[in-house]
Amino acid sequence: MLRLDRYEKVYKENSSLIAEVEITIVEWNYFIILKEYQKGERRWFNYPTGVKEDRDGQKKFIPLTGFRDKESTERFLKAVRGAVNKYLEKNKSAQGVQKDYYDKAKEQQWEQEAKKQNDEEVPF
Repeated sequence: MLRLDRYEKVYKENSSLIAEVEITIVEWNYFIILKEYQKGERRWFNYPTGVKEDRDGQKKFIPLTGFRDKESTERFLKAVRGAVNKYLEKNKSAQGVQKDYYDKAKEQQWEQEAKKQNDEEVPF
């Protein structure tokens, strides 16, 4: 079972990053922080990454955690998407910022509402 512990909107100019998501795998009391991205209608999550330099000095981003097989990865990400969608449906003001409609005053209002919501436990 997954639990969404935190959904925090992120606004980063010229970036498709829209949120940081903290998920707990309840059975193991294991948490992971994912980044949520959006480009057009497409939304996806990325695992935490580190930077590794290859022999030629090129920097490569490598995942720091994840599942070893595709099926488990897909099941996990589908469950995360479900938890996030359920949370966003309940908390309309927490939805990620659409870059085309960015409004600083609205963003500040959302941040204040998100702080109040972060103080409450959101069961999933």
